[in-house]
Amino acid sequence: MFYKMIENKCTQWYESERCTVKNLIEYIEKTGQMRDAQIEAIKVYLFLKIACECKPLTQLFRQGFFNSIDLNEIELSKSTREYLFQNPAAATLFEYACLTNDKGEQVSEKLEKQIKKDPTGIDYNEFFRNAFYGVSYTDYLFSLPMGAGKEKQKYWKIKRLHETISKALEWAPVEKAFSGMNCIKLAIQNCGKAIDEDAEIMFEVPKESLLTLGEFPKFNNAEIGYLLTDCDMSILFGIEGTSEYIEYSESEQNGRTSYGARPYGLPGYVPDYSDDFTDEIKDVFCYGFYSSEDKYIVKLKVDYIKHNTTVAFPTILFVKNEIDEIPYKITSKNNPDVVEGCIKVKS
Repeated sequence: MFYKMIENKCTQWYESERCTVKNLIEYIEKTGQMRDAQIEAIKVYLFLKIACECKPLTQLFRQGFFNSIDLNEIELSKSTREYLFQNPAAATLFEYACLTNDKGEQVSEKLEKQIKKDPTGIDYNEFFRNAFYGVSYTDYLFSLPMGAGKEKQKYWKIKRLHETISKALEWAPVEKAFSGMNCIKLAIQNCGKAIDEDAEIMFEVPKESLLTLGEFPKFNNAEIGYLLTDCDMSILFGIEGTSEYIEYSESEQNGRTSYGARPYGLPGYVPDYSDDFTDEIKDVFCYGFYSSEDKYIVKLKVDYIKHNTTVAFPTILFVKNEIDEIPYKITSKNNPDVVEGCIKVKS
């Protein structure tokens, strides 16, 4: 898509009175000795050499040389429009994000939205330096007419860079929402010599300390779609098994249902993910929460625990304030006694 911006400006230059190579290109076309792709490559090469004065591509993009978007025709906030007018590198990246391919697919709607929302949050000069590998000299004097194998390599590297940036932008709201939050990890252990089944754990947490599902950070529909389709929330919030304890899923007799986004057959239609997200969160955080005066009673069932085995809880639990202790009770199928105790929490 960077090439598309160059090509658009090249076409404008070639059709203008400033172009000094029209006779040369027409002669090449008349002789019929070169393919169309080779002629276009020569045309672009001469444009970069003459009109662009052999300046490095990173400099040209940062200076907005290839920009053609009319910012006054775009729906922008006053502050964003002013920022883009004053910062040509930002306007370049914004135009790049808004471009569409031959199938009508936009380069990056998320990047467009990010710039519209907070144009100051991106280091544009650093982006273009990385896009062109930190090269500060004129770097397009390779064999364009011969197919430009090096250019193809650069294209795929830039494409991978764009994908990496897009993923980072998608992940950023999630990281921001949960950064700085505290959590606890719990587990249950069968210290006996026999298998136990149908264990039910009940523990108490002060209301001012536990973050309930209803208090979870709020995300917009696009961010929810990303969480559902690109993230596995059982991994994101789950407790991974170690040499000391197994994952909760290994103790379940029936696996849980995954609520990934459902396929829709209408091109361009973006579904409302909110219901799927609610179902997924409840499925991943498979606890029962019950209000009781100034505390929450939290219940969890564990289907099966082998002897001398520790099973992690299904997920971490987010806490808003420090917890000193967690009283608990455990009942199970193979143990007639109620096991009671209190976990001392160390900060």
